[in-house]
Amino acid sequence: MRKEQGNTSLAYQLPVSTPKTRTQPRSRRVIKGLPSSEKVLYLVSTVICIMAAIFVLTRYAELTQLDVSIQQTESRINKVKELNTQLDSEKLKGSSLEHIRQFAEQNGLQIIPSIHP
Repeated sequence: MRKEQGNTSLAYQLPVSTPKTRTQPRSRRVIKGLPSSEKVLYLVSTVICIMAAIFVLTRYAELTQLDVSIQQTESRINKVKELNTQLDSEKLKGSSLEHIRQFAEQNGLQIIPSIHP
């Protein structure tokens, strides 16, 4: 004989459950807001953070300004060093005996033989 093939879910019937009694939901305590002490704490901590940020940014601005000033001063120092080097070379050139002799001849001065080396 042949067995019937069909839906197996129909073959195993689950027992019918009885409806459960409905329980009242738990009443939750509704918090309307933060307590005043926490509000004050948050306000004070926020003000402290803002003051710290302003302090740090102010110091950073001062340091940046000081850095720019230092760079400008260093550039002026380098220019003065170059000028000093040029003046030293002109001084050495002007203090040579040959240059002094040419200057004296151009201005009509005479060379004294006793001083002449």
